[in-house]
Amino acid sequence: MSFGHKYYAELKEVQATVYELCDKLSGLQSVLDKKISKIYHDIERTPELDVDQSYIIMKDLKETLAYRRVVKDELKLLQPVRYLFSENEETLETQFNRAVRYSYDIREALNAQITIEEVFEALNV
Repeated sequence: MSFGHKYYAELKEVQATVYELCDKLSGLQSVLDKKISKIYHDIERTPELDVDQSYIIMKDLKETLAYRRVVKDELKLLQPVRYLFSENEETLETQFNRAVRYSYDIREALNAQITIEEVFEALNV
């Protein structure tokens, strides 16, 4: 397999992983937002809270907010990568397909049957 094919396949795999992870994190952030909203509503609906109830609610809210912050931060870090893939996906695919066609035409015209690995081996690279 050529290096171009190998790295193109790896890029597509990373792209799929990034998209999947962003979707998963977005869903998780939504779940956490709903949980935070529920905690706030529970606080508003409860006429009076004793010390034990207050502590339990505060601890749950603090933990949920911390989880949400981490998820949101991770999404923020992945956004430039996702943007890079989404903005360049069509260009990359078009240029790679053009290069594959050109490579095939050249190899056919010149009857080149060896691979890059064989060239490296022959030249001790």
